[in-house]
This record gives sequence, C-alpha cells and structure tokens, in this order.
Amino acid sequence: MVGKFYYLAAYTALAVLPSVTMAAVADNMVSLDEVIVTVRKIEENLQKAPVSVTAVTSKMIDNMSINNLSQLDHIAPNLQYSPGFSGSSNGANFYIRGIGQSDFVATADPGVSLYLDGIYIGRTMGASLDAADIERVEVLKGPQGTLFGKNTIGGAINVVTKRPAKEAGGYVEGTIGNYQRMDARFSANAPLSDTLFAKISGVTRNNDGFAKRVLDGVRVGDDNDVGGRIQLLWDPGENVDVMLTVDGTHRRAHIAAHSATHVVASGGGNYFTLLTGLDVLDFPASSDPQKINTTSVRPTDNLDVLGVSAEINWDLGGVRLKSITAYREMDNQSGADFDGTLAFYNDQEVDQRQNQFTQELQLSGNSENLKWIVGAYYLKENVDQNIANYYYAYYGAPFNLPYGTARTTVLELDTENIAVFGQATYNVTEQFSLTAGARWTHEKKEAAIVAPFQIPGDASWNNFSPRFGVEFQATDDVMLYASATRGFKSGSFNGRPDSASQFNAYEPEKVWSFEAGVKSQWLDNRLRLNAAAFLTKYKDIQMLTGAVDNEGNFYFPVNNAGDVDLKGFEIEFQARPADPLTLYGSLGYTDEEWTEIAPIAFVTESTRLPSLSHWNANIGAQYEMALANFGSLILGGDYSYRSSYFQTTINSAFEKEDGYSMVNAYLIIEPESKKWQLKFWGKNLTDSEYIAWAQDLIAIGDSHTSVWFGRPREYGATFRVNF
Repeated sequence: MVGKFYYLAAYTALAVLPSVTMAAVADNMVSLDEVIVTVRKIEENLQKAPVSVTAVTSKMIDNMSINNLSQLDHIAPNLQYSPGFSGSSNGANFYIRGIGQSDFVATADPGVSLYLDGIYIGRTMGASLDAADIERVEVLKGPQGTLFGKNTIGGAINVVTKRPAKEAGGYVEGTIGNYQRMDARFSANAPLSDTLFAKISGVTRNNDGFAKRVLDGVRVGDDNDVGGRIQLLWDPGENVDVMLTVDGTHRRAHIAAHSATHVVASGGGNYFTLLTGLDVLDFPASSDPQKINTTSVRPTDNLDVLGVSAEINWDLGGVRLKSITAYREMDNQSGADFDGTLAFYNDQEVDQRQNQFTQELQLSGNSENLKWIVGAYYLKENVDQNIANYYYAYYGAPFNLPYGTARTTVLELDTENIAVFGQATYNVTEQFSLTAGARWTHEKKEAAIVAPFQIPGDASWNNFSPRFGVEFQATDDVMLYASATRGFKSGSFNGRPDSASQFNAYEPEKVWSFEAGVKSQWLDNRLRLNAAAFLTKYKDIQMLTGAVDNEGNFYFPVNNAGDVDLKGFEIEFQARPADPLTLYGSLGYTDEEWTEIAPIAFVTESTRLPSLSHWNANIGAQYEMALANFGSLILGGDYSYRSSYFQTTINSAFEKEDGYSMVNAYLIIEPESKKWQLKFWGKNLTDSEYIAWAQDLIAIGDSHTSVWFGRPREYGATFRVNF
C-alpha cells in the first residue's frame, strides 16, 4: 500500500511539472500562499523555520470539515492519535515519531504537549479541542524543550485561535448529517472604539452516536457539546496591545464506543461464574463497531472546561516583551467496561478534576545578524482523581469486597514547574547561520493516595535541555538545516496502586534527537517540497506494564522500560500547477530498535511501541472552477493510509490494527461575493473499520479483549452565511 502511494505521488509530481512550467510562463501570479508560523515564538515564514513542522491553516480546517484536533493525524506525517482507555471521547493522546502517552491518570504526563494560544494544556482528558474559529494548527515534530518546554519530548501541537478583527463582521453556520448530526457555530467581531475590539464565538455539536448498546439501546460515541470564547483586544497603536480571553466547554454525552471483541474460557472466567452464577461465554463478543455488547458501567461522558487568560505584547524599541498569564480548570467523568457484560466484573469509572495556573514571560529581539529570545515559565497544577474499579480480583483475598462494590482509589497531585530558557540565531554570513538554545527546568510533584489507604509521595527533578542548530540558505528558495536537541519529561508515581507497596515512583524520560532537513520552493513558488530525517535516542521510556508486588499480587504499574532508538523521515509537498488546482501530500516513516530493556513484564526486543505505525501517508487535491455569472465550485478530497500498530506494551494479536486507509471529500458552492457558502462533505467514505484503542486482558489470564472503535462513514451538508 505504501509503495503504491509512493509511486502515485511521484507520478503525479512528474506529470504536473511540465504543465507547471508552461503555466508559469503564461501567468506569473499563480503561486502557493505564504504560511506564517510561530514555531520559534516569533512570526516567520514556514519555509524559513529550521524545524520539521506541519501547518494546517484555517482554510484547510474549514474546507475539510475538521471538527477537532483528533482528525489531524491523517494530515500530518508521523502523527498518531489515540483516545486512550478512559472511556471518554474527549481524551486526546497524541504520538509523534513514536513518542507519546496513552494513559489518562493524573500522574501520567503527555509525551506530546498541546498548547492553546501559547498556554500549556496539562491533561489529556478534554484535550481533543474543538477546531472552531482556529487560525492555524502547527504540528512540531521532535523535542521542543528549549522554547515550548514541559513534556515536549515527542513534539508539540500549537493551536492558534483567530484574534479579534478591527472591522465588524462574522459568520453563522449550520450542519446536518447522518447519525442525526446537527451542529452550529458562529463568530462575530465588534469594534467598541478606535482602540477596543471584541469578539465572541460559539459552537454546538450534536449527534446520536454511531454505536448502540444491546442492553438498553443507549447510543454511545455521541456528541452533545456547547463551547464558546469571548476575546477583548485593546490596541491603542502605541507599541502595546492587551488581549483578554475567556473560553469554556460543556459536554454531556455518553461513553466512547467500545466493546469486548474476544471472550475465552479462563481462570478469570471461572471466577466470573463463581461470582454471578453465569457463564462468561454466555455473553458473546461483538466486533461490530455499531452494535456493542452489554455494559454495566455508567454511560456518561461529561466534561466542563473553563479558561481565562491575558496576553500582553509590548514593543520597547528593538526589544519585544510578551506576557501570557492563564488559569484553566477541567472536570471530567467517564467510564469503561473491559468485559462487556452485565456483571460488575472488569469495569472502571473515572472522575478527574484539575486546575492550573501558568505564567510565561518572553523577551525577544531581532537585529541585522541576530535573532534572540529569553524567557521564564511557571506552572502550578492541582489534580484530584477518583478511579472506581469493579475488578473481579477485588472480590477475593486479600480485598474481600462484596460483589458489586467498587474499590475506589482517591489520588491528589500537586505539580510545580519553574523554568528559564533562551535561544539565539546568529547569521555568520548572508547564507550561513548558527542556532543555540537551552532550557533549565525544576519540577516538583507531591502525590498522595488518600483512599482506600493513605500514603504520601514527593519527588523533584532538575533538567538542562540544550539545542544546537545550523542553517544554510543555499538559494532564496532552498534552505538546508541540521539540529541536535535534548528533551525531558518528568518522572512521577504509579497512579493506580492496590497497596502502599505499589505506590512506586519512576524516573524521567529523556531524549537526544538529531535531525537534518530541507525546506524548498520551486517553479516560481508553485511547488513546495519539505523533507526531514531524524534519529532519536529515547531513554528510560515510561510504560504501563504488569508486575507482581511484595505480597505476590499482580498489578499495573508504570515503569521505566528501557531505551529505544527511533529513526525515520517525513516528506511533505504542495503544488499549484495551475490556478484552479492545488495538490498536496505527505509520507512519514518511523522505526524503533530496543537498545536496552529493563527486567519488566511484556517488554522484549521485538516489542513494538504503543500506537506506533511504521508508515503513514496522505495525498489530496482541490480544484476550483468558475461558474459563469455566479461564483465558484470547489471540489476536494484526500486519501490517507496508516500501517499496522499495537495499542499497548503487550502487543497482543487481539489488540493489533492491521492498518487501514481512509477517503474524505467535499464539494463547495459559493457566489462571487462570498456572502454565503454551501458545502457537501464526507469522511471515511469507504467505511473503513479500524481500532482506535484496545486492551487485551486475556494475555494476563482473564477472559476478555476490549476494543475502542474508530468512527465510521459520516457525511452531511454545511451552510454558512458571512456578514
């Protein structure tokens, strides 16, 4: 499949080059749009940023009907998404170049960090942000420890929202689709004075879900969300501006679509019979993503998010000062059923509440030969988490809980992160420049289990993460670069212990990443071709594994599993061979090799890293044709492919996804005035069935494998009015 994609992309590029050259002579105005990014904390052309980054613009987001960040993984090379196993559809666990984190517990930090307007989002729960009113999304590959800092060893996803405009205007939009989809969103800009500008935007997303529970007919995997943002910009035009933002999300839906797909007779199954008087095999598995078997957990997937921030930009004359102050809080309840039966057997209910305060200061300058930035960062985070487990082992010794009673683990976590950072790029010549930067971090965690037993824990870590780079501007349109970067993710504690002896601490993860790349534009900026190759030395990997404690009880701790070398490449292209036609595509490859393995369960030299696909690819096109005396018709579509992957360290065949492809398409009609727009769209048009996440308990002597299903074919129509 990858080979077919490679030859198709190569043939397409070669086929259009002659027409591109001829068209360039005929019309010098046809070219690709410039893309501005902030991957170095300053605004610059994508082609001048010496780092591998995929920039998804607001136009792409709108045309492709991208509703939330989880849908970016079929666009950006070497980016993978997993919902994890919390049971919530709003969770977002991202992986870049094989590095990430699938666990949702409070003590587990993401390996790919998410930033909203420069503000770090500390939890994976609630991190599947809605894509309404977004200016662009920047997917930065590789460690970004120098400038972005906390937990960016795999990369960072930087979301930039649209700022208030200085002219009145906006839009309203409605969407209908299958599964009873009814969405709406709006945005309105309102100048309040010559210096004060307001903007309000909102979105509601509603659908009945694509799966039904056999037990009671409840639809799961649905959406029932309301969100909004209010921004106030003060811009007196005297080298300073201040923006205040309040955003919120309210979700009342049902759990993610998941079901037991394999059931076998086992020791655990015998215990199930002893507890319930029923045979576990009387509850057949279901591999149908739209018809899941019974479940006993609460079906709720609730989320409330509130964010308040203030951003100050001040030009001091040759030096710019930026301050970002933010407070965010999140409250989430969800559940997961790992056995798919009516019994309280292997069920989990999660209640997680979090708040965080962050402050970042940046001071930057740009002279003829030197670009520099220095800054300081502070984060204070508090998390309270209750996990209620109806696990069959709790009904026997040594726990001896009455059947149907949950063992609830209550955890409290306080995190404090303090960092200083800086980076500078010096132009040695007009073509040759050097970059150096570093970040020093001190992080302290105080964790405590307060029920069903009490035990405190605290630990702190210091880290120094440097970056070195070299850039060569070979021509005005071709830049070569190479870099060496260190990344760091702090250690923590096992967040789901059954006894005091299981409340173990684990050490930080660290990486050294070496990257070389090229940014190039060809044929009068009609063809943009970027590529990068990397080698990442990934040490002390934090993995959810299995272990036996001092009392001989099996449990699921996080341990440092060992070291892995990751290597691969990314290729991205955009082409505009003629005014109406735009082509784009990408190809990503990542491979892993264990260099050291700790003596823990499930990890061997052949173990694949969770959620890592060795190959992923995407190719698409958009064609815009003029309609006589009316406006335009836009046709677009893309094909994406992701190769096989496993979901957990166990690497069970029952939780393996063999790989899948997906086709999306859209048709847009709009008048010349662009006062309105009608769009027909379809996603996963081939109705590919694929595993989004899974957990195999059969491998540890139980009876079930549970699978979280990916979304099926969806289609609809969107009507938008601009004012």
